[in-house]
Amino acid sequence: MNEFEAKKRAIFLKNNYMREYKDYFIENKQKDIFTIEAPDYIKNDPNDPNSLNSYYRRLSWNQTSNQLEFCQLLYSAGESKEIVISETCQMLQRFHRHFDIDFPKRKLYLSSPDSYAYILWLLGLAVLVNDQETLMRIPQWLGGSDENDSLPYVDPPMKALLDFLGYQGALAVADKPFFPKACYRYFPELVQSKIDSECEKLLIQYLKDWYKSNKNTYWYDRHKRNDGKFFFGYWSFEAGALVLLLNIDIERSGIAEKPFFPADYVCWAREIRAKDS
Repeated sequence: MNEFEAKKRAIFLKNNYMREYKDYFIENKQKDIFTIEAPDYIKNDPNDPNSLNSYYRRLSWNQTSNQLEFCQLLYSAGESKEIVISETCQMLQRFHRHFDIDFPKRKLYLSSPDSYAYILWLLGLAVLVNDQETLMRIPQWLGGSDENDSLPYVDPPMKALLDFLGYQGALAVADKPFFPKACYRYFPELVQSKIDSECEKLLIQYLKDWYKSNKNTYWYDRHKRNDGKFFFGYWSFEAGALVLLLNIDIERSGIAEKPFFPADYVCWAREIRAKDS
């Protein structure tokens, strides 16, 4: 077994594709997108006065979402605590720039499976690196229930999670879950349980259901498509955040060995909080 195979955290990750993907991400994140000249048909579109803004917004979103994938790729490849956490912090700031500075009118909508997964990844990673400022920003990146509603529109499971994470901003809450059969339905019971054994059972069930709950996302089954060329890992960072905040023993409970659980990241997070306390 070579060094890469020995240290990688995602079993489906292939070294040759990982290196290509990593090089692409590094090159892409260094670009100043606003120095890229838009094509003439974009600049001179008489039917869309916002075409130029939309063009740069798409470039920005591509770069921003790529950085989130890059963080996961590095973790999947077995990179060190210092490298992964540094890249995570940079990624969270890139999301802040995209949503709060460059394109504040652009929002994510939780009724989209991709957006739901993105928000959970972001919340989970913000907790794991102990970035409270970003944690409080993330819900503001959500759109309202319609064009006349500016409040972030969430479903009951997300509301329960945000309450648990300490978010105090105003929210509009749907009557029903957006994905009633998904693992997210466990959030309300999970965060309200006072018994460790119950929390552990719910988290284990959450992780068991997590992957199939994401079957409608763009990254589902990526390890099977194109020979796994664009696979960056499958990680439930929100589960890691819950374990951290609920102070669950991942070794005794057996959660550490469950698929999709970022065990090393949780250990790093505990070190960060011990150092910051």
